[in-house]
Amino acid sequence: MDTVDIRKHCELCDHQLKSWEHGSTCALTNKSPDFNRTCFKIALNNKFEEKVKDVNIAYQKVKSRKVLTYVYFFTFLILGIMVIIMGYHLFGVIFSKVDRTYKSYSVPPFVIIIGLGLLFIAIPPFMDYHIDMSIAKQKKEKLDALLALYGITYT
Repeated sequence: MDTVDIRKHCELCDHQLKSWEHGSTCALTNKSPDFNRTCFKIALNNKFEEKVKDVNIAYQKVKSRKVLTYVYFFTFLILGIMVIIMGYHLFGVIFSKVDRTYKSYSVPPFVIIIGLGLLFIAIPPFMDYHIDMSIAKQKKEKLDALLALYGITYT
């Protein structure tokens, strides 16, 4: 079995010993772990409970941000689009007037830039949420798949 996969089993086991000299070893055999699919001596107690709790708390924390993130995103998206449309409309108003001044030409681009700024405010939290959610979901799915090998489910 791949050492990365074995290490995932050992991270949940209370028999795991870590050292700089030998890396991860089993406290029962004092050897590096070596098994095919599952370890028959695995002790899923304290480390297991902590890992399950940490992964699920992180997942639920990210999941709880969904509504607020979408409200924030759509609020600033709509405001940004409205301000950009307003800036575009100002161009039409200024160009339709006979009496045009230099100062009046600078207002619509400034308004459009503010609208673009609102769009740029909307995007980063939205992207952060999706990145955090994919990471949390991936960790949870890996943990669930590993526990499924041992016939363990949780709620």
